[in-house]
Amino acid sequence: MKTRLIFVLIWIFVLFAGGDSFSQEKAATPEKPAAAEATKPPQAKSEPAEAKILKYRMGGVVTALDKATGKITIKQEGVKRERTVHLVLSREAKKDLDGLQVGSAVNIWVTGNQITAFQEVPH
Repeated sequence: MKTRLIFVLIWIFVLFAGGDSFSQEKAATPEKPAAAEATKPPQAKSEPAEAKILKYRMGGVVTALDKATGKITIKQEGVKRERTVHLVLSREAKKDLDGLQVGSAVNIWVTGNQITAFQEVPH
């Protein structure tokens, strides 16, 4: 019984120690001749991909409001990453700006760096 146990332990050790030999080898990459690369036509420069415009909803308390320029500052508290955000109101959102005051809690919908819509939240 002891010999079987020793044999099994040695076999396990051999498998773990020699495990690298069982892995798949990487395929060898064929070398390309330099002449073939020189005969390729130059590739047109690809234009950089357009940055995607972020669209998201956020909530917070209005800390500063400039109705003339349409700029607003929102402070987020009680979230994982507390922060103060400075944003610009879109033309459509400026129309509904009359009832908004500093200290109001709001939900806002943002596209890029512009507020496209907002909704005042009752305290």
